[in-house]
Amino acid sequence: MKQDSRGEQVKKRKMIGMLVGDPCGSYQTKFLEGALKILFENDMDAAIVSTFGKRSMSRENIGGEEEILNMINPDKADAVIIAPDTLVLDTDQLEKFLVNLKKRFRKPIVCADYDYSGFNVINTDDTLGMQLLTDHFIEVHGKKDIMYISGPLEHPHSQMRLKGFRNSLEAHGMTFDMASVFEGDFWYTTGEKFYSFLTESGRKLPDSIICANEPMALSVIAALEKVGYQIPDNVAVAGFDSDDDEIYNKDILTSCRRDSYTTGQKSALEICRLLGTEPSHTEVNDSSASLCIGKTCGCTSRNIFSGNYTSIGIESCASFQNLRSDYNYMLEDLVFRHDIEDFMWAINWYISEVNNFDRFTICINDNIFSQDPEFDRTTYSDRMIIAYDRDNSKENAVVGLDNCFDRSIMLPELDAEREVPSAFYFSPFHSHERCFGYMVAEYRNRPAVYHKDFRLWRRHVNVSFESLRRFMEMKATIENNNRLSDEMRRTQEELILAFAEITESKSGQTGQHVKRVSEYSKVLGEAAGLSKDDVEILRTASMMHDIGKLTISPEILEKPGKLTEDEFKIIKTHVTAGERMLHKSPGRIMEAARTIALEHHEKWNGTGYLRKKGQDIDLFSRIVAVADVYDALVSRRSYKEPYSERRAYDIILEDSGKHFDPKIVEAFVQSYDKILAVLERHPDCQ
Repeated sequence: MKQDSRGEQVKKRKMIGMLVGDPCGSYQTKFLEGALKILFENDMDAAIVSTFGKRSMSRENIGGEEEILNMINPDKADAVIIAPDTLVLDTDQLEKFLVNLKKRFRKPIVCADYDYSGFNVINTDDTLGMQLLTDHFIEVHGKKDIMYISGPLEHPHSQMRLKGFRNSLEAHGMTFDMASVFEGDFWYTTGEKFYSFLTESGRKLPDSIICANEPMALSVIAALEKVGYQIPDNVAVAGFDSDDDEIYNKDILTSCRRDSYTTGQKSALEICRLLGTEPSHTEVNDSSASLCIGKTCGCTSRNIFSGNYTSIGIESCASFQNLRSDYNYMLEDLVFRHDIEDFMWAINWYISEVNNFDRFTICINDNIFSQDPEFDRTTYSDRMIIAYDRDNSKENAVVGLDNCFDRSIMLPELDAEREVPSAFYFSPFHSHERCFGYMVAEYRNRPAVYHKDFRLWRRHVNVSFESLRRFMEMKATIENNNRLSDEMRRTQEELILAFAEITESKSGQTGQHVKRVSEYSKVLGEAAGLSKDDVEILRTASMMHDIGKLTISPEILEKPGKLTEDEFKIIKTHVTAGERMLHKSPGRIMEAARTIALEHHEKWNGTGYLRKKGQDIDLFSRIVAVADVYDALVSRRSYKEPYSERRAYDIILEDSGKHFDPKIVEAFVQSYDKILAVLERHPDCQ
C-alpha cells in the first residue's frame, strides 16, 4: 500500500459509478451533492459519467453526447447509481441501455426516480409534493374547478404526481374525475395542444390549472395569454418539478421543488448496504418537497404576462471573465488556434472562468486527425491521449500529445491511491456525432459539481475544436495536394469554398458571393494577361478574401443601417485578422489567399484600409478589389438594395484611377459580357 504524507498506509477505496445527465441541472446538482456527501463520509470514490442537453436536440448532437455511455468500463466500479431520466436517451434507447447495463454489470445497481426491473429503486416522493401544491390551491385560494395536466400517463413521475393530485381532492371531499386530466408531453408543446382541446371539446375554462412540470405550465400560460386570458385573474396556473426554469422564473411561477438531495443520500446509503458497508449514519433527515409560491396562483393581485417569463437567466455581464458578457472573446480566441498544443494552452487561460475543481483533464482520441477514411469518427479510439492536465495543487498545467493510455482504463488517476476520496466527472468532448474524447473534472473530498457556466464553456470548447479540426484537415489536404492532379485540386477547392461559405453565412450572405467573386477574378485575370496557372491560383485563393469576418460579431456584419465610426473600425480589422488566420498555411494558393485577405480593401490612390498605393498593392489584390466591389454593388445587403448592372458598371468606371487600377478596369470593360454571364450563372437564392 502507498503511504500518505504522515507515513500512514492509504488503502484503495471502493469506486462507485454514477450515471447522471447534465450535472449542472438543479435536480441533478442536489442529487449529486447528497449522494457524494454519504459516499465521502464512508470513504468511497465516485466516477460520474454525464451526458448534457435535452432529448429534443438534433440526432447528431445526441449521438455525440450518448457515446460517453459506451466508454464506461464496468470493471472500474464496485457499484452503480443511475438517474436514467436525466440522460439524453429517448425511451427506446434508454430501455436498450438499461438492458445492456444489467447484462454487463453484475454488481449492485441503484436506480433513482425510475422503476426498472432488477434494479434497486429509490424514488423521490412526488406524491406528497403534488398534494401540497393542490392543497394550496384549494385551501388558500378556494379553487373548486381544477384541471390537471399530466405528463405521459405511463411515466412513473406522472403516476406519482397524479396520485398526489387525486389524494388532495379526495382529502377535501372533492370528486376526482379523469375527464379533468389532460395528458401532456412534459414539454413546451403542451400549451397549444391543451387550448385546442378546450376549444374543440367545448369545455369551459377552469378556475385553475395544475401542471405536472414547469415547461408545460409555462406553455399553458403563453397559450392562454395569446388569446386574451389573464393570469391569475381568469385562471390560476402552477407547475411542478421546480428546476432550472424555476431559477429564471422565481417569484413568478408557483411550483414545487423536489427533494433530490435526500434522494441522493438514500441512493448512496442503499449502495453502502448492498456492498455490506456499515455507513457512518443510516438515517437522513427528509426535508420533504417544498412549495415555491409565486404569483401565478393568485397570491398577488397583479396580473402576470408571458413577457415576464424567461427561459434563460439574466445576470450582470459587465466583466470579460463572465462567459455571458459581450466582452468575452473566448470562442473567437480559440478559433484562431492552429494546432492542438496551441489550443490547449489557450484552454489553460480560459479554464479560470469555470475553475471550481481540484484537477481538470482533457483526453482526446489518438487518431483524431488521421486521414484514414476507415476510422469511425463517431466513437472513441482504443488509445487516448491526455492532451491537457491541470492539477490546482501544482504550479503549471501539462500540455502535450505523448501521454497515452488504453481507453479501458478510462483515466489513469482512477487507479491511483489517494489520501482522501475524490469524485471524477466525465463529460463528452465532441461536435455533433464526431467524438474528440472526453473531459474529466476531479473534486477531492467535497461534494461539489461543475461550475454553473460549465455547460456554455464546454460548448465553446467543442465548437472551436471542431474549427481547429477543420482547419488542420484543410491544411493537411492543401499540403498533400498542392501539386497533384486536377481532381485533387478540385477537392482542395471544395474545402476552401466550404470554409469561405461559413464565413459568408456569418454575415448573412450566401455562398454565391464567394463563387461569383472567384469567377469574376478568373475572368479579369485572363483579360489582364495572367498565365493559366496564376489564373487558377487567383480563382481559388480569392474565395478566402473575407475569412477574417469570422472574428466580427453578426450584430455588426448584419446591421441594417449605417455603421458607427467604432463599428467601422471593427469591420476594418477583418483584413488583418484574415492575414493572421492564414499566415502559417504553406503553398502558393494559401500565400496568395493571405495577401488577398490583407489587401483586397486597398485603393489605387492610397486611401484604402492600410493606405497602400498603386503598384505596392499586389496584382491579385487589385483584381479581387474590382470583383468584390462589383458583386457588392449588384447584390442585396442588410444595409442596401442591389444596384442595377448598368449603375454598378458606371461606378467601377468612375473609380478608375481612384479606387481601382486603371488596367484592371480596362480588363473589366473588355470582358464585361463574361462578367454578366457569371452573374447569371450564380444568382442569389431569393
